[in-house]
Amino acid sequence: MSFGWKVTQVFGDNSSPGPVNDCDIISALEFDTTGEYIAVGDRGGRVVLFQRESPPKYTDEIETNNSRLRGFKFYNEFQSHESEFDYLKSNEIEEKINSIKWLKPRNNANFLLSTNDKTIKLWKIYEKDTFIDNESALNFQEISSPSFLRIPKISKQKPTPSIHLRRVYSHAHVYDINSISVNPDQETFLSSDGLRINLWNLELTKNAFNIVDMKPEDLEDLTEVITDAKFHPNNCGLFCYSTSKGVIRLGDLRVSKTSTDSSKIFHYEDNESNSFFSEVINSISDIQFSFDGRYVVSRDFMSLKVWDLNMESKPVAIFHVHEFLTPKFGYLYENDYIIDKFECSFSHDGEHLITGSYGNHFYIIDWKREKAILVNASQNPHLNQQYFDAITPTNKNSPTTSALEYNIQKVDYSRKVLAVGWNPKEPIITFGATNILYLYAGKPL
Repeated sequence: MSFGWKVTQVFGDNSSPGPVNDCDIISALEFDTTGEYIAVGDRGGRVVLFQRESPPKYTDEIETNNSRLRGFKFYNEFQSHESEFDYLKSNEIEEKINSIKWLKPRNNANFLLSTNDKTIKLWKIYEKDTFIDNESALNFQEISSPSFLRIPKISKQKPTPSIHLRRVYSHAHVYDINSISVNPDQETFLSSDGLRINLWNLELTKNAFNIVDMKPEDLEDLTEVITDAKFHPNNCGLFCYSTSKGVIRLGDLRVSKTSTDSSKIFHYEDNESNSFFSEVINSISDIQFSFDGRYVVSRDFMSLKVWDLNMESKPVAIFHVHEFLTPKFGYLYENDYIIDKFECSFSHDGEHLITGSYGNHFYIIDWKREKAILVNASQNPHLNQQYFDAITPTNKNSPTTSALEYNIQKVDYSRKVLAVGWNPKEPIITFGATNILYLYAGKPL
């Protein structure tokens, strides 16, 4: 099913023509498992929460089966991480939020994990009941008889959103943490850096179990680093991790306590596109399972690849989203844009993909039908978009569809869509374009 998309909400100030403060740039975002909350992290170490608005009291005032009219509203904000200084290594640890993951709600409370380069924190988000005294303070000097005695009347007020730090997981990573992922059993989670992946129990903060170690005896022999790690959404024993060589490895904790030797390896190499930049552009920046757990999508600088877990030989689909940027490789390399880490996500029904690009552009791809749209978040955002043929291996040698490209000479490469998310229940997408959070809703065509 294809959708017509239009923007429904925009959070943030986009009126200032000057440069954006680095601390305000969105670095991570995530829908919760119910689709009712969004958590957004920035480079300043803050986490901002948005909550779904309550449905109208009179359902006949809204269109049938059109719950997308319920928007999101600001819920709460807190400082998750502060900048620190490592005196042993003489370097500063930034407060930037690298990853956010929600746990399933329990006991009328929500929980989420947030991490910077070194420290992971578990937060409890709940609503605290408040009570007030409706009667004024008693003046005992005015009481001449018991009839003047007033009994205070306590009334319950609207609950107040509260944030509480429950756990701090630290001192388990020598290198910078690049991802965290919660196990579907809701008891353990993964954290990964460039060379190791650790398994944590949510109740234990002092110890983590190392399940992947790619550090060679001599660092001069290092040829590959870990870029991301994700638990399978339904199977507690399966997880996969990606590397800088464009490789995805599937590990099974039921087979071995350590998964250096993976049960399956997914790797596709395009020998026709070897160049000086191949090693950089082939590095996978993000991997995501589909909600049913059958497929994995990976994003490198040039393309999206969809893998079926039952087929290691080749991807079931490839979409070359940045093929037209090849003439700008020199400029992108000199300005460090070529190492930008673009995220990707599956839709709630598993039939669509979303990923970002430069100039506040992003792609929505109907991957089974090989159709895609390219949307600019800052130009005509209220217009429904038309799907065009996507750039796949079957038509790669043919001229690229102009509707799926933008002007690479005029685009502002500092404004880019890196963090993206798809609501797990319905066609609602959100993404961070520099310091602005956009929400789009899809209507079936």
